[in-house]
Amino acid sequence: MIKEWQPLAEKGDLQAQVGMGELYLRGDGVKEDPRAAADWFKRAADKGFADGQYALAVLLRDGTGVRRDLRACAELFLKASLQKHSGAQFALARLYELGQGVDQDDAKALAWYMLSRDNGNPFADERAIRLSLEMSTEKIAAGEKLAKEIPTKGAKL
Repeated sequence: MIKEWQPLAEKGDLQAQVGMGELYLRGDGVKEDPRAAADWFKRAADKGFADGQYALAVLLRDGTGVRRDLRACAELFLKASLQKHSGAQFALARLYELGQGVDQDDAKALAWYMLSRDNGNPFADERAIRLSLEMSTEKIAAGEKLAKEIPTKGAKL
């Protein structure tokens, strides 16, 4: 894989850059190097590529190959989420639910779980249901309203 992806990645192919990051993260055909993985993900993320933003955010969340930074992680998850990346939407919802890198906000968490579900994440519906069981009807209504607004109005942290 590296022989095919590296020339493409070096020429700016965003999917190949993410692929290179994954190879370095797993040590697949190359020496495992989380820092190199982060560098490849960052190249794609800096160009606005949702998969790169998501992958780099995961490393920032976990402190893998980079210094742990939950705020920067949340910002990248948001950027990917606004591009309908269901994994990023789920991860951002979790950050809101736990108050990690963002202020804790169940309504925002519910909204992002709902959007993740709507974009095909099979785990998001269960999380949304579990969370809503702990919420007031007013907070649920606020989350549902936000989930309808985000696709057209966008969102900020």
